Amino acid sequence: MSTRKTPQKSTMQQLAPYMGMGVQLAAAMTGFGALGWWLDSRFGTEPWLLLAGVILGATGGMINVIRTALKQSGSTPRRP
Repeated sequence: MSTRKTPQKSTMQQLAPYMGMGVQLAAAMTGFGALGWWLDSRFGTEPWLLLAGVILGATGGMINVIRTALKQSGSTPRRP
């Protein structure tokens, strides 16, 4: 029986999945906010679609952040 050691990941390799989470959240909010802004200018509903877009982007971005964090920590969320 051999005792083979598994190579350790560097600190940067361990942190890489977490480093992009803030960028993903900001990108989702910016993208949906821009879509809402464009729709507001098209339909004359300022600022409601912009706000809806930012809220939708924040919600989707947070769901993605939570999923990534749970996946990296090895936890799985319990389903009701």
